[in-house]
Amino acid sequence: MERIRTSDHSRMEQIKLTGITEEKLAFLSRYKTTLIPIIPSVVDELYDELLAIDELRHFIDNHSTLSRLKEAQKLYLEQCFSGIIDDAYIQGRFNIGRVHSHIGLELKWYLGTYTKYLELISNQVEHLLPDQHNQIITIIQALFSIDMQITLDSYNHFTIDKVTNPLRHKLNHMLSLYGFTEDDFNRLDDFAGLFSFQIDDIFHQFALVLHDRLKDNKDVKLPVDQEAFYNYCI
Repeated sequence: MERIRTSDHSRMEQIKLTGITEEKLAFLSRYKTTLIPIIPSVVDELYDELLAIDELRHFIDNHSTLSRLKEAQKLYLEQCFSGIIDDAYIQGRFNIGRVHSHIGLELKWYLGTYTKYLELISNQVEHLLPDQHNQIITIIQALFSIDMQITLDSYNHFTIDKVTNPLRHKLNHMLSLYGFTEDDFNRLDDFAGLFSFQIDDIFHQFALVLHDRLKDNKDVKLPVDQEAFYNYCI
């Protein structure tokens, strides 16, 4: 089974530089069934550490929910322990970095999380697989190194885009502060056609009623431009 599958030549060079090989990923994958059960406790310990930091606790409260974050982290560790690096894995890490840079998480906190992760995983692996501990942790550390490089790329990309499009990023920041998300705008798009149809129908009905009322009133003369008049009244 081919475990390194990417069409991006520069990413492949990065992977080689960290020392990741097919053999090492296959070795990690052999212990997947032993490693996956430790994921929930590792994630719980991680967030106990993060929530103890005021800045991160406030950030989490403002931008997500604890349960949602934990589920995302559990999925991430499962992907790591599976020992496969492909285009989907790389794009996923880039997207996560982009989201965190967009909502304003400082890079120092994002990268610092990897160090804490490695410590927590190492403690558990040393107990479960003492003979394989060093090799497993070395491979996971290399994987985290790749992920941090991808994260740096996404943060740099965001910074460059922010400089070239300052007004758009200011607007996005304001929308984020008030809790608007892409899902909210997608829902509005879904109903845009229905809203437009109903508003047009309301305007039409209003114009008919207004016309009937005015034409029966002999003291009121309808304007020549009746359409403009109806729109003005509405």
